[in-house]
Amino acid sequence: MTNEQLGRRAVPGAHSIAALVLHIGEGEWWWMQCNVSGHKLTPEDRQAPYWDVLENSDSAASKLYSAQFCLDQIAKIRNQTRDLLASFNDDDLERIVSFERRGERHEHSLRWILHHLIDHEAQHKGQILMLKRLLES
Repeated sequence: MTNEQLGRRAVPGAHSIAALVLHIGEGEWWWMQCNVSGHKLTPEDRQAPYWDVLENSDSAASKLYSAQFCLDQIAKIRNQTRDLLASFNDDDLERIVSFERRGERHEHSLRWILHHLIDHEAQHKGQILMLKRLLES
């Protein structure tokens, strides 16, 4: 697919493929680095190409990100996740992660977080495949 196709909305109101791919990475990064690892979000973090990408998906379209760029961003995030998870053992799956978001306290086990990330990615990959078919027709 061309960079233009990756950044274009296939139908009004839909997100672009590039935005969805980067959003998958954003979700993984936020859950694993900010919640599981305890990283505090910085202004530099908010400058990452994947940060809040669905809030302003026209921005992703205007940058004409290539598929390789998007995949490289995801690979970097996935490697950070692997490095973090390498320090855990099976017992850590039941460890509770507590965090505050939008003024509410949340608690989830590491097992739940990993399941949520797998489900989140699968849903968006389905969207991406549908959008790809629409853009190529």
